[in-house]
Amino acid sequence: MRAFASGPILWRDDFARADVTSIDAEAEWISPATAGDAQMGIATGALQRVSGSGWAGAMTAKVDWGRAPALDFVWVLAATPDATNEVLFGALGSTTPTPGTGGYVARVTMNGASPSRWRLQRWVAGSSVATHVDVTDVVAAAGDAVGVRLTPTVAALWRRQGGVWTQVGSTASDANITAGSVVIETQAGATRIDEVRVHRALDWMALVGVGA
Repeated sequence: MRAFASGPILWRDDFARADVTSIDAEAEWISPATAGDAQMGIATGALQRVSGSGWAGAMTAKVDWGRAPALDFVWVLAATPDATNEVLFGALGSTTPTPGTGGYVARVTMNGASPSRWRLQRWVAGSSVATHVDVTDVVAAAGDAVGVRLTPTVAALWRRQGGVWTQVGSTASDANITAGSVVIETQAGATRIDEVRVHRALDWMALVGVGA
């Protein structure tokens, strides 16, 4: 298995294009249409809620990435939620990106200037059914990144700070993981996502059964 987020990039969006009020149907993104969520759009080169208040969300329409056996999902932060608001970074294991489909969510809850709460949760039908990682860790800040690794049997939460990737907590065993769509949901309008990437996590040699 490669070091986290070091493999070939299978899909990427850096939002470096004209502002739009809604990401829906724009460059392989759709609105998850979760009840009560405001639309997310693009403003000055980042994904964020551009109108309304409360929760806002966006989801990729692209879901399978060739059914790669191991994927690293990366979300780079341009700005984080303030106060005690939170942001959910999801990789949903479904070939149909609809609200509430099951998958894994990295849930980061801010605590002002104090360390943030980092959770890795299994979600089904729009709600958390299991929390595999729940730790107080570094404050999530602009320039940092959140990551989730999904293989056919395990899920893991990662973070990048100061250019260094570190796993947060332990891995979660799950025999039913499949590649899925990327989801972002935020509670605060201050949240801005600078880039989203999906990497292949497995070496090519391992894919064909050669080498380590």
